[in-house]
Amino acid sequence: MTSDYWVLEMPGGPGYLTGIPNNNRQVPKDQWFDEHASDWTTVYRNRDSSVATQAARWADRNYYSPSGSATKSIHVTYRLYPTAFRSFNPSYCSKLVLQAFFYGTGSKNVIRDPKSTLIIPSTIPTYFLAPYTLVNKGKF
Repeated sequence: MTSDYWVLEMPGGPGYLTGIPNNNRQVPKDQWFDEHASDWTTVYRNRDSSVATQAARWADRNYYSPSGSATKSIHVTYRLYPTAFRSFNPSYCSKLVLQAFFYGTGSKNVIRDPKSTLIIPSTIPTYFLAPYTLVNKGKF
């Protein structure tokens, strides 16, 4: 979520090993829930809401529109590959999340550096350092 209304995601799909051009998108929260109604989603919240807000803003500015506008001007290829963590393109959903908390939170030590590993979505909480660990709000 980049706001109370928008979800920024990289949904992936067929071709994830070779690359899916222009796979980043921002959709209204209600649309995202409709599209994923049959999926299980685990919801996490960061203990520090200001850190979460900073990460969301960074994700929006670096994966959608540098100006923060509703017009997409950044086009990222989705590729599931253990590329360097510091590269933004290609990327994938869980890498985007960790980059937002790594780069978007200033000098705070929020997550450990994943280096060049494939970031599995279910392992995202293990990257967070105290006092910024995530709280599991439930599986829906």
